[in-house]
Amino acid sequence: GNPGAALAPTLGVGVLWLMWRIPIRYSLFVLIFLGLTLECAQEIPASGLWKSPFFIFGEMLLSKANDWTGVKPLVFTGVDLVVGYLLLIMVWRRATGSRIDTEGQEPTAGAMALGAAITLAGTLWVWGYGLARGGNFGNSLLQIYKLLYVPLLFFLCQAAFRGPKDHWAIAKVMLGAVLFRSLFACFVRYVIGPTLPIELAYATTHGDSMLFASGAGLALAMLNEGVARDSKQLKVFLIALIGIVVVGAKANNRRVAWVEMAFLVFAFWMISDRTPLKRFVARSCMIAAPIIIMYLGVGWNSSGSGIFTPVRLARSILDSKSDSSTLWRDLENADLIMNIQENPILGTGLGHEYNEFITLPDVSAAFKLYRLIPHNSVLGFLAFAGVLGFTVIWCAIAVAVFMASRAYGKATVPLDRALALWVIGVMIVYINSIYGDMGQGSWTAVFCVCPAMAVAGKLPIPVGAWPRRMRKAVPTP
Repeated sequence: GNPGAALAPTLGVGVLWLMWRIPIRYSLFVLIFLGLTLECAQEIPASGLWKSPFFIFGEMLLSKANDWTGVKPLVFTGVDLVVGYLLLIMVWRRATGSRIDTEGQEPTAGAMALGAAITLAGTLWVWGYGLARGGNFGNSLLQIYKLLYVPLLFFLCQAAFRGPKDHWAIAKVMLGAVLFRSLFACFVRYVIGPTLPIELAYATTHGDSMLFASGAGLALAMLNEGVARDSKQLKVFLIALIGIVVVGAKANNRRVAWVEMAFLVFAFWMISDRTPLKRFVARSCMIAAPIIIMYLGVGWNSSGSGIFTPVRLARSILDSKSDSSTLWRDLENADLIMNIQENPILGTGLGHEYNEFITLPDVSAAFKLYRLIPHNSVLGFLAFAGVLGFTVIWCAIAVAVFMASRAYGKATVPLDRALALWVIGVMIVYINSIYGDMGQGSWTAVFCVCPAMAVAGKLPIPVGAWPRRMRKAVPTP
């Protein structure tokens, strides 16, 4: 008696047929947008008190199938099925000589592909090492699942994306996603929030902090590089988008979003070319330095609301005595550092909990996996993987920043320069998210980082920042 259930098989077959016929990049654009905008059972908005009408679609795509079907053996997600199907299409087309995906495609820089391969191999090695040392297989999957997706989805993106020809499409997907989630956060906070029995601690999810910072960073990079120089409408849209994202981040009430934005803006400032605007801002800051110092001094111990809100936010992040959450995380960091000191080179491997040298206040009722997935995943993976494993796992991130930096210096097209700058911003935001709040466990991280890595791989060669083919040295007679 359910029309939707009756139509689902036919619609499903139609979608599969359409994906088989069209270029893979179109399916990836849709997957990335949905992955950034839909919520699932692990990321329910409004402190878990309200579900949007789109929740069922997010659960089918982003959650394990056994969560919503009740069938325990179905341990895969909708993303697994979609990515697996796209990999099958890619293999079939390569085997049959189809050029639907490769027509006009720029090659991927070998260094980026090699960096992702090292990350993939290193992640698998740390996983196997942990299991060999008696690690729990189920726990190790929780630690590694999203981490494995970064290099795997990168390889699919680089095989599907054509290079600079797809930059506008990538920009539209990312800007559309951040606009949707910013408005969604405002809707939850200011429309749904007043109808709920308690005051909301947050509007959407932790992962949205990374999307807000990355999306605002892309809009800022496009403005900075003059992408909207000849289009007043685009310039107004980008400025308005940044404003909406700021309001959405405020509605979401996550401190890490402001930290990520601050680091991103600082990086853009240091990397981008000197302009009259930058010189004006630098001189203004120097002149206003005494006033800024007085503002910080007066506001540091302020308890009221108003103009000192930014100072109190900074103190809540930097000062352990400011609130219990900051103190708890500082104590957890101390525990992780002592774990690193015990196994500095190889770590414990995945599937193991970190040891509590300092007994932390019990938070297992709210998050029982805190010793498997610490808030500070940078220190966490140094403890689990050691310096050696951590280095190979993060290889792709370092190479992406390197390749994007080279491309930014060589590119002349404003959109290419903006996308190169955006890649660097995404990696900085990702590192902040991992350091500050379990960023590696979010689908948002996967769907922000992977297309950014693909841009870092496709852009250097057409702009002349990387050779098309590494030539062997010819000995001089």
